[in-house]
Amino acid sequence: MRYIAKSQQSCHQLKQKNTPPPQSSKEAGRRWSGFKNKSALLDALLKEQLKICCYSELSAENYGYGYHVEHVLNKSQYPRLTFEYANLAASALSSSDLSSINKACGKAAFGGHAIGKSQAVDKKLFITPHKPGCERFFYYLSSGEVVPAIGLNTHDSARAKYTIECLNLNSQFLIRERKSWWDELNDLIIDAFPDSHAIQKLADLYAGKSSGAICSFYSMTLQMFGKIGKGVK
Repeated sequence: MRYIAKSQQSCHQLKQKNTPPPQSSKEAGRRWSGFKNKSALLDALLKEQLKICCYSELSAENYGYGYHVEHVLNKSQYPRLTFEYANLAASALSSSDLSSINKACGKAAFGGHAIGKSQAVDKKLFITPHKPGCERFFYYLSSGEVVPAIGLNTHDSARAKYTIECLNLNSQFLIRERKSWWDELNDLIIDAFPDSHAIQKLADLYAGKSSGAICSFYSMTLQMFGKIGKGVK
């Protein structure tokens, strides 16, 4: 998970739909179902997120999957935030992806479609990508797993664990794909070592922004490059 700086702008259609805000879960669901501008909204959110999932950091289209508009704080729990742009993000997967990924990996839905996220979420524990510094809670292993970062206090470690489980960030699919990318990038870094200039070029290539997009598993990529990665723009 990486921090998403939200734009102060909001589409006109959202503002119209939010007058007045929904007052109940049932009303939120009904009015959201009738919102006709989800496609344009999703495009704007993906542009803001540099074309990766708000939770898993998956560049879904590179894996043949899509996205959906996610309510970071569930609209069932916070109906008044249903049309608030500040509460919206683009999350893998699209609704049409669910049957195929579940069939391939077995209950593998993650992110906004994870079972844990579809239920009531504890706001005090849940870490959102809209809060600066959310990256500090997570650490990536060579196995492809994501775990609470080393050095967190007991409460923050519990928050990281809760969020990982809630979003199923250690789904079979995500572990497999993160490990595959770790192995590939690690081989490239080893081949370049100890040439710091060659490693810097790798960091610029894989941790930099290109055509308004960044790579899948961006935070893990930065972690692997260490201090060099932190200097990449």
